[in-house]
Amino acid sequence: MYNKYMLLICENVSPEILMNPTIDIIILQQTSSVLKQDLPLEHKEIERRILAGDKCFIAHEGDHRLGVLWGHIGDIYVKGVGKRLEIGPKGVYLYGIFTAPEFRGKNVFNSLSYTFFRYYQKRGAIRFIASVHPRNTIMLQVFKKIGFKRHSLLLFFRLFRIGILYERSYENKRHHLNLVVNQPTNCFVL
Repeated sequence: MYNKYMLLICENVSPEILMNPTIDIIILQQTSSVLKQDLPLEHKEIERRILAGDKCFIAHEGDHRLGVLWGHIGDIYVKGVGKRLEIGPKGVYLYGIFTAPEFRGKNVFNSLSYTFFRYYQKRGAIRFIASVHPRNTIMLQVFKKIGFKRHSLLLFFRLFRIGILYERSYENKRHHLNLVVNQPTNCFVL
């Protein structure tokens, strides 16, 4: 069993292509009772993310949570990918995208991502990174429309405590094979 992701990078995001938010968005920067009750995450994981400085963008109508996405500034190790991403202080890793099934196709992601990109651009972000499964053609098309480009294909296989990461760059066509024994301790682990 292996995980397969496409790493996408955008250095010239155009949130204007997205619709202005038609859905209310809240940005959670500290743990709250609303966050504890409405996300499919354990409270400890939510607290860990918030304490690391991650921001949680939640789309809602009244008491209904329609969708969510998270943002992280700084280096991050993504367990499922088996890779440390060196994001830097001017970059943001976009992750944890979810739209409730009954609200898909109703501009929830557009509203979330418009708010997300505006929020981080106002704070000096110039580079955005995301990882998407290569078969998720809908999200790949949405990201392409926003300005993201394919950076690399990542295949990660783990056997017990050892992992093997295969990475193929779309830019220079190079291939890398890395043995992953330990996850880093000097960056946020997701």
